[in-house]
Amino acid sequence: GVVVYNCSCLALDLHRVFSFYWQLHDRDYIPSIWSKRITALYGKHQALELQLNATPAAAYVSTSPDLFCPKDRTRDVDAISQVIQSAKTFIFISVMDYLPLVRRSFRRTSVTRYWSTIDEVIREAVVLRGVKVHLL
Repeated sequence: GVVVYNCSCLALDLHRVFSFYWQLHDRDYIPSIWSKRITALYGKHQALELQLNATPAAAYVSTSPDLFCPKDRTRDVDAISQVIQSAKTFIFISVMDYLPLVRRSFRRTSVTRYWSTIDEVIREAVVLRGVKVHLL
């Protein structure tokens, strides 16, 4: 994770994410059109440029699940993939456990299926680019 102090631009974008979820609180459906007040200010195609410890950096807020992502908000899986694909020497990934599986229950039926999206990007980084990956 990253801690960013005194960055009202990023705070405003986070506020928009929380506003988005707050709007869902009073509804029993997911709207097809969202208020412009919750649109993303920054995304993977237009990140906020800032300084982190005197080092140039870019930042944006991503969200999931896909169903809750307005069209201009970067999805979590796309953000994670972009970070892995842009790594040059190493990646530290902090997870509780790592299995490229999706487990869902629907009407008392449990379904497990292989979900290769992030797993393939990690393998590509290791095999094709020689990036060192550490699962923490």
